[in-house]
Amino acid sequence: MVAASTALCLAVRLAVLVCTRALVVPSAAAPSAAFIAAQRQTRGDAPSCAAAPNLRGRKPVQMAISPVDSAPLLVAAVVPNALPSAIAAYGHYLALLLTGACLTAERLTIKPAMSMAEEKTMAIADSVYGLAGLLVVVTGYYRVTEYGKGWEFYAHEPIFWVKLLFVAVAGASSFFPTIKIIQRAVAQRNAGDVPIAPMSEKLAARMTSII
Repeated sequence: MVAASTALCLAVRLAVLVCTRALVVPSAAAPSAAFIAAQRQTRGDAPSCAAAPNLRGRKPVQMAISPVDSAPLLVAAVVPNALPSAIAAYGHYLALLLTGACLTAERLTIKPAMSMAEEKTMAIADSVYGLAGLLVVVTGYYRVTEYGKGWEFYAHEPIFWVKLLFVAVAGASSFFPTIKIIQRAVAQRNAGDVPIAPMSEKLAARMTSII
C-alpha cells in the first residue's frame, strides 16, 4: 500500500513537471538548486511524497506574437487568394482613375492650331488611355470570374450591366478621336521637325464634344 501511494505521488509530480516544462520555456541560465532537488525527488531519490517543485524562481522566456504581426498570417490562412484578389481589385480601380485622368488631359489639350509639344502630349495621353482601358477589361474579367462573387451573382445584378454598357459606350465614342490622334501622330513622325497642318476648329470641336 505504501509503495502504491509513493508511486502515485511520483506519477503526479512527473505529470506536473512535464506540463510545466511544456508551457514555460526556461531561460539559458543554469538550473537552480530547488529545481535539481525536485528532479531528484521525481526520479525516486526521496522516499517521501513531497510537494510539487516550486518553479517561481525561474524566469520564463515570453515568446509573444502581437496581433499586428499575426494578422497577415491569419488572412493568408483564411483567404488563400487574398493577394491576387487585392491586386485585381486595386488594379481595376487604378485603371479607372487612369482613364479619367487621360480623358481629362486630352480634353484640356485638344484645341485648334496646337503646338508640336501639345500634339505629343495628346498622343501620349491617348496611348495611356488605351492601356488603361485594356487593364480595366482584364482586371474586371478576373474579378468577375476568379476573385469576385462569381458570374452567377453578377449575371443577375443590374448595376453590373449598367457598368458594362458604360464601358462599351466609352470605348465606342473614343474610337473616332483615337483614329484622328493616331493619324496626326504618324504624320508628325513622317514630317520630322516640320510642323504638320494645324487641327481645324471644326475637328477640334468635334473631338472635344466626344471626349
